[in-house]
Amino acid sequence: MKSITEEIEVDDKKEEKSSKKQKALNSKLLKNNIKDNGDDNKTIIYHRHEFEDEELKYDSNILTDKQKQAIEFVQKEEQKKASRAKLHKKISANKKNVLKYFDADSHHKIKPVKLNFNKFETDLKTYLQKQLWWDLFLIIISALIMTIAYDFFIFPTGKYGIFPSGVGAIATLISHLMPLGGHIQPYTWYFIFLIILNLPLFLFSYFKVGKKFSILTIISVIFQSVFSFIFSVIPALNPENLIMLVDFQTFTQNNQDGDGPLYLIWLFVFSFIAGALYGIGSGILYKAGSSGAGTDFIAAYFQFKYRKSIASFNKFLNSSIAVLIILINAIIMSDSDLLSYFNYSASAAPSSITTLRIEYFFGPTMFGVLAMVLVQTLISNIVYPRFKYNSLVIYSTQGEKIIEGLDFKGIKHAIEISKTSIKINNRMVQVDKLVITTSVMEIRKIKSIVNVLDPVARIVSLSVRKVYGEGLVYDK
Repeated sequence: MKSITEEIEVDDKKEEKSSKKQKALNSKLLKNNIKDNGDDNKTIIYHRHEFEDEELKYDSNILTDKQKQAIEFVQKEEQKKASRAKLHKKISANKKNVLKYFDADSHHKIKPVKLNFNKFETDLKTYLQKQLWWDLFLIIISALIMTIAYDFFIFPTGKYGIFPSGVGAIATLISHLMPLGGHIQPYTWYFIFLIILNLPLFLFSYFKVGKKFSILTIISVIFQSVFSFIFSVIPALNPENLIMLVDFQTFTQNNQDGDGPLYLIWLFVFSFIAGALYGIGSGILYKAGSSGAGTDFIAAYFQFKYRKSIASFNKFLNSSIAVLIILINAIIMSDSDLLSYFNYSASAAPSSITTLRIEYFFGPTMFGVLAMVLVQTLISNIVYPRFKYNSLVIYSTQGEKIIEGLDFKGIKHAIEISKTSIKINNRMVQVDKLVITTSVMEIRKIKSIVNVLDPVARIVSLSVRKVYGEGLVYDK
């Protein structure tokens, strides 16, 4: 591979060879002398490779065509000499960072070395492997947080209390309905059913979205099951023994015995705490390149495949599933459980059980679930706003390599490309400026590619309120 200086020297030799005849023609002219005639126009003849005047003019009536051609040639030679001296000086000062310059004299762009895709794949794989351990650490932390949210703030509210959103609501209902016994508690069965329900979505995501994303997501769910089982076998951490804040089972829904207001207050307190913990855990998961499973697999598919955000729809879908589960719970609830929930005795039961079912459906359980989903979404967007879009401004001397690398790894966004100069250590360095508008979910992938191809590249991330265009739509 030739260096830039070697390429310039080769161009110099070619140009010297091509102009040999022209220099021979000019040799006669170099022997003549020049004097000022005193007229408005100055007759200028080249003598001993120097010009008598800095501003070059000639009288077309005095000089022949060959003399004019020789003078113009000499002028260009002097300009090239000065330009090349300046270019060599820049290359010498910035030989580690500056790859591309434009030869203004010959109008020849020095082409950069093409990207070695095999080496790029190897370097990127090594870089991502170093990140993987940190990602796994974040996943374990998030799994622990989300397990605490369910085991200590959702499960204690009972089978007629609050439900997690999305697929988790279905898993919760099944775990409460199944007559399960033995050493595995209902809150641990919840995570087992959560894995089972997510398997079809996992397979879909594995083939349609990405292997790493899907595997990290299912690892997160597995770790939640592991932590829940650990809590259940350690008496001091068992959710049935370890009471967070209050013993929820002591409260009843009926206002007549004085526990009603306390039930409502603590139900919403538990909803807000669970939502905050789920939001923190989800945000950490997204940072690690994973997700909360369930409908997140579908959201990720639309994000990666069609470059479209379905954040609002995903939130609506998760809330709708939870509300639907509450409705199913109200319908299948036995009369005795319904009376017990409202703290009615069999003799004092109201005439219409259906009325109680309607009251349960539109009661604090549904609003507690909606409050939890709202808090979870807000906190998650603060920790990691995955459905928002940012503009990445990349300053690099490896612009063309970065573009090839992004295209090679499936980043098909429109890229604004320009050249600019930046000041580094009191020196002006010519660099490529790339502007890419992308979702926050893809920033990790883009940064990895850029860091592999140019470790000293500068990346500036700017938030975007709205993007218009086919295949890339975001509305805040």
